Amino acid sequence: MPPETTPVVLITAAGSSHRFSKIGVTTPKWALKLGGKSMIERSIDSIEPILKAGADLHIVVQKRHYEHLLQALDSNRKVTVHVVERDESPGQAVDAADVLSKLNPKAPLIIWNSDTIINGAPAGIPKGAWLLVAEQLESHFSFARVENDQVLETAEKVRISPLATAGLYGFAEIEQYLNLVKNEIKIRKIEDKSEMYVAPLYNKLIADGVKVTALQIPTKAMQSVGTPDEVRIVCAKRDWSIPEELH
Repeated sequence: MPPETTPVVLITAAGSSHRFSKIGVTTPKWALKLGGKSMIERSIDSIEPILKAGADLHIVVQKRHYEHLLQALDSNRKVTVHVVERDESPGQAVDAADVLSKLNPKAPLIIWNSDTIINGAPAGIPKGAWLLVAEQLESHFSFARVENDQVLETAEKVRISPLATAGLYGFAEIEQYLNLVKNEIKIRKIEDKSEMYVAPLYNKLIADGVKVTALQIPTKAMQSVGTPDEVRIVCAKRDWSIPEELH
């Protein structure tokens, strides 16, 4: 694939991990060891089929956690790391946009979480706009309403269907994504200080008649490790050692 069209996979690891810091964990959650391997490496392993298909891996992290990230990554991992100066994240969508505005706008884009583990990532790189979903019982995820594999609506932490987004988001190109973020910023009220998430951005594409495809994986193929309790549960299920910081 020519360099100018090489797909970009961006992992967002610039959040503040409040649910972990509240219980005294000072290490960024994605740097915690799950069975001897960092959470972010577990997350990257989940999307290895996409990377093998030719995508370039990028990670965005807070500057204060840069050294943590280097220690958390496999020394052989080929990755471009981007740092943001702020200590508080305005949301995953903005963290991603800050980095992507400096990259080739025509490159296909995939955004991925640093705190999710999946089985069943696409073997290649799907075309157009798409997202990965799985049925989940909990309500703290983003959700998608789907019909015949087509996404009709997305929502953040509102259970509009049993299908939660797995945190793997695809866009036709970086420019498409950046336009969605710009549109969301434009229509938000000045006093709206809530975090900006990626999943709800798809609603603008849907309203404009752009097809957004849902790729579904089984419930058990998606495991979130975004909270201390989720980490403990996943470690127990997989017979991994629990991070020392959570004992």
